[in-house]
Amino acid sequence: MPISVKSGRPGKWLSRLALATALALVGAPAALCAEAELFPAGWVRLGGGVLTNDTKVGLASGAGDRAVVDLGRDFGLGERETVGFVALGWLPAKHHEFRFSYFQAGFSGGDAIGRTFHWNGQTYPVGASTEADLDVKVYELDWTWWILRQEKAGLGLEIGATVLDLALDASARFQLGDIIEVRRETASTTAPVPTVGIAGRAEVVPGLFLDASARWLSGVRIDEVEGDALQIQAALEWMITRNFGVGAGYQRFAFDGDLSQTGFRGTLDFTLDGLQAYAKFAW
Repeated sequence: MPISVKSGRPGKWLSRLALATALALVGAPAALCAEAELFPAGWVRLGGGVLTNDTKVGLASGAGDRAVVDLGRDFGLGERETVGFVALGWLPAKHHEFRFSYFQAGFSGGDAIGRTFHWNGQTYPVGASTEADLDVKVYELDWTWWILRQEKAGLGLEIGATVLDLALDASARFQLGDIIEVRRETASTTAPVPTVGIAGRAEVVPGLFLDASARWLSGVRIDEVEGDALQIQAALEWMITRNFGVGAGYQRFAFDGDLSQTGFRGTLDFTLDGLQAYAKFAW
């Protein structure tokens, strides 16, 4: 007795299989393209922005000599400056990325002191002519381990080192009788500091990507002041083509340090933050 098996409209199942195959063929290149834009083998960012500077120095002694000096308000240190930066990235393996970045900012200015204050054992009278300069260079080199890497998002841990090259100079000039006095305070540092951080990337909509990171610098030393720093960056990138795009974002570098000696205590709070824009080249 012959046995027959009914296919149940084989044409219908064949058409569904063909449709699924076609969608997979169309979707796969799109997914691969998104991942390639999110994690290119190499990239370069060139850009600039406007940074705002907020630098305060606090000093106190057991003798009652106390002051918090705002270098912008009291010494006329410039509060805004246009800066440039460059950053490079390289992914030798799927979950490993190396990054180098550099930016430089210089602030300067002068004013007349509008109040009398005591700072570091010296009296600065009203009307003293002041000058202040702050030069900052930041070099960063780190390795990111992308512990989570998907087609449209990634999360990574960062380990690296940052060199903070900072030079601060504040002086005041005034006349006491027939004597002209000049008083000056300086601080500087150039030393590598270990960093740890977290990084994240995600595709918001096709062609538009979010890139963000936060890095912690521990044990930053500026002369006798030691403290920690936090650097935060976040940007939106629009990749016009697979190899070229533009971005805009926000960055912040904040240092909080303390000086503690016998009978004397000081603080240094230093913050740079502002908006940035850049062009990105990727391959």
